[in-house]
Amino acid sequence: MAEQEHSLERPDLNRAAQEAWDQNAACWDGRFGEGNDFQLVLIGPAAERLLQVQPGEAVLDVACGTAMLSRELALAVGPGGQVVGVDFCAPMLAVGRRNLARWGLEDVVSLVEGDAQRLPFADGAFAGAVSGFALRNVPDIKRVLAEMGRVVRPGGRVVTLEFAKPRAPVFKELYNFYFDRVVPLVGRLVSGADGPYRYLPRSLKAFPHQREIAGMFAAVGLADVRYFELMGATVAVHVGTVAEKLD
Repeated sequence: MAEQEHSLERPDLNRAAQEAWDQNAACWDGRFGEGNDFQLVLIGPAAERLLQVQPGEAVLDVACGTAMLSRELALAVGPGGQVVGVDFCAPMLAVGRRNLARWGLEDVVSLVEGDAQRLPFADGAFAGAVSGFALRNVPDIKRVLAEMGRVVRPGGRVVTLEFAKPRAPVFKELYNFYFDRVVPLVGRLVSGADGPYRYLPRSLKAFPHQREIAGMFAAVGLADVRYFELMGATVAVHVGTVAEKLD
């Protein structure tokens, strides 16, 4: 699928994303939050390692949601560091702030409501930036990547985690069946509404292949771009380095 086709569909998906998260913030955190081993055990540590977080640094979590990944980053930067989470969904941020209070991390992590396409931070404000499962939800992927690169200092890294396109035909069929059929059913049983959970398979179908995402990293000027496929290529982790600025 051509890149232009993705961009034509993305504004509608972005509106659906905000509706989905607005309606299901508390349910998502309560049912899938701390028990989500998929994120906490596998995905979070992978992002942290690739970001090369150091104690005392300031890092940015784009589309932080309920602050699950922010918590992992906070443990990495320590009490002398800072994690800033930004998200467009106020209800998710409200749950995130309650989580931070419960975890005792309010002094390390701060949450800001904002647009990933117009990050409200100065150039080079952070040592690194990470985004978990957010690129599907934005109208302009390149713009988000460019913004993440802008707010990271030269030599720092931009890391994204997102669902990917499995290669094996049989596995691909199972993957599609799960998101097309199982996820909306579970969503209806858990939250009483399946509409928001039908958004997920729609967004997966419209999302570019992981190779295309790597190309977008390079297109916005990020260097040393790589990506790694996890869990049978159902998830891809991309990493790029902010280039040193020439005088």
